[in-house]
Amino acid sequence: MVSITAFIIVANVVTIAIGVIIVRTAYRAHRRTGAGTLRWLAAGLGFVTLGALVGLIAVAVPGAGPEHAIAGQSALLAAGIALVARSLDKPSGGQQSRTV
Repeated sequence: MVSITAFIIVANVVTIAIGVIIVRTAYRAHRRTGAGTLRWLAAGLGFVTLGALVGLIAVAVPGAGPEHAIAGQSALLAAGIALVARSLDKPSGGQQSRTV
């Protein structure tokens, strides 16, 4: 049987790996197009990914309870989701897409 700690570690490592790839892709798209919304998206997903890293570190630190990991992840997740929502609000700067 796999312990819950091992599962949390594996899940966070996978989240971090995929998150870094997605953040890098969104940021490169921002640099290529100049679209401010992609910058907000990259920042938001970066916060979500950082939350997984904080959770991973909190699990590894002796004496830190699960409440520390949950609090850190929750705060960064909330900030990240707010930034992602901001990215969906309206275009800012860069090239604007137009429909004809």
